[in-house]
Amino acid sequence: MRRADIQSMTIQPSAPGFRAALHLIASLLMCVMLVLIVPADRAAAEDGQDTTRVTTETDYYITEYNMDITVNKNHSYDVIKEYKVNIPTDLERLEIKVPTGSYSVAEIRIEDVDCKFSTDGNYRVITITSPDDLTAGEHTFLIRYQIEEYADHNDNMDMLYINVLPPDWDRGIVSLRITLSLPDDFNLDNLVIYSGQYGTKDDNVLRTVRAGQRIMVTGEDIPADYGITFKAELPNGYWQDVLDNAWTASFSCILMGLGLILIMLLWVIGGKDPKTVHTRESVPIEGVHPVDVGYIISGETRIRDIITLIIYLGIKGSLRICEYEPKRYKLIKLAEPKDEPRFVRGVYHTLFDDVYAGRALEMEDLGPRLRTALSNVSLHIESGYSSEDMQACTKLSRIFRVASLILLSICVGILPILADMYEYREISKISPVVLFALTLLTTAFIANTFDDYYDLEQRAFFGRMIGGSVVFLAVLFYAARPIAVASGTYLWVALIILLGGLAVFFICIMKARARGNAVLVARLLSLRRFIDRSDSYECADIMAENENYYYDMLPYAFQFSLIDKWAKKFRWLHVKPAAWYSDEIQGHAFTRGNRPSTTIEIAREMNTFARTIESEYQTMEHKYRLFS
Repeated sequence: MRRADIQSMTIQPSAPGFRAALHLIASLLMCVMLVLIVPADRAAAEDGQDTTRVTTETDYYITEYNMDITVNKNHSYDVIKEYKVNIPTDLERLEIKVPTGSYSVAEIRIEDVDCKFSTDGNYRVITITSPDDLTAGEHTFLIRYQIEEYADHNDNMDMLYINVLPPDWDRGIVSLRITLSLPDDFNLDNLVIYSGQYGTKDDNVLRTVRAGQRIMVTGEDIPADYGITFKAELPNGYWQDVLDNAWTASFSCILMGLGLILIMLLWVIGGKDPKTVHTRESVPIEGVHPVDVGYIISGETRIRDIITLIIYLGIKGSLRICEYEPKRYKLIKLAEPKDEPRFVRGVYHTLFDDVYAGRALEMEDLGPRLRTALSNVSLHIESGYSSEDMQACTKLSRIFRVASLILLSICVGILPILADMYEYREISKISPVVLFALTLLTTAFIANTFDDYYDLEQRAFFGRMIGGSVVFLAVLFYAARPIAVASGTYLWVALIILLGGLAVFFICIMKARARGNAVLVARLLSLRRFIDRSDSYECADIMAENENYYYDMLPYAFQFSLIDKWAKKFRWLHVKPAAWYSDEIQGHAFTRGNRPSTTIEIAREMNTFARTIESEYQTMEHKYRLFS
């Protein structure tokens, strides 16, 4: 393309007769060309501000292309474009496309024409539908719009770059006039005009005229694929109050901060546990059965509670757990429980309904009975703790937790939108939805794992918490990284991760208990602390007064997932053997001899028994849901 020289002279209108004759000759030439050439629409140029295109399914040609551009100090352009087209035959519609590239196009208007506006990728499409404007003959369309350039964040210079006619323009133009009006302090010596067809030398079809701060470019018989570009290098800071989305970087942290503040307010209003008095508990709490512990703390009954009841019935002498093959168990019916609550006797009858004393309940028959037992126990425990004062989680705190989950997910989902705005990209519709869903799922997983702290073994708890936290941090990093890359600093990422982590923390602890439940849970947690932190000497002192102390506490230790720690405290104390458990696996007798199992071995066996029963039960439940 050729660099044109700018002449300083007065603008004079062309003679009317000459222009009319020129139009007539050009019209005849174009009619001949239409017979030989079938033009095809091409895509708009990727760069440059003004790549407006006129497209239709039927051929036409442009008789006049007039464009007035006013450059403002805020690096925006007011554009007025006049198209005069010749339509050989009637059309059904005619489309004019205005690109929306790395700048903003706003306030598009087309005067005195019925049209529709739509979006097609990176284009704003004006579809002319009025029949009077689509008939064969000459038609004029006047279009007005404004282009706002974004801040370039270049510390060396400011730039003027206007691509008024793209190099891939696919139609010839009979008469062209482009007028560029520049600010008063614009130095025209910096302005360069490039014109011509790509790969060819300029054939001097353009004339450039200067009048004050106005530049006019005119030409006739402009061929297709002919581009015109205005370019100037300006002092840094020339553009004032430019459209700049750098605020989105700081706003991303402000957004996460506001989300955290709202979540903290919800926690203060309805998510905090009532204050309770600390007590020291070292023996089973009167009136609280081991099976009740899980529901009191978590507000739900699980299969683990039924396994606790089986161990409890074994300790009381009502059944014996027998392992006859590795991870294969049977329950042997012994004496029926007599001085136990009704629901305990009910579970016993459910398990051994058609089994005679001394006979075994095989593992294959255990699943459906466990299901019935769990249903009965759930009804009993829920009815016993159904008052509002005994709720493990108040309705208000449950609502606040869900609201907080959604609020945090929305904040994270907005981050990619802010990143797109910072980079002046088209806003993605998929990333916000995906990040919202991932944040909601991972945060809910972390919160639910936190709720199971007293039910899971420490290794399982920390494994799930670390895994969920790593995924959540990865999601947060992925959402915040584009802003860091665009702004050149990862400080924003660090702040967003910190604020997001604090928000998850408050979501986890947002599970307010009713006052009666909070008092009872405080006593249970005190009992748990004793099982976890007491030493063998303390246990020996209590065992001196109650020789069954180890077994009385064993179901509670199992409920708190501390059966291993509880067993280690008694490994050197004289605890009577567990007659309620037997190992009949061939070969084990030769290995161990007649030595009874130690407390540590029994604890290990009970953990294996519990995991096996839970696994079998869950498998049965999956099959039941699948085929029911």
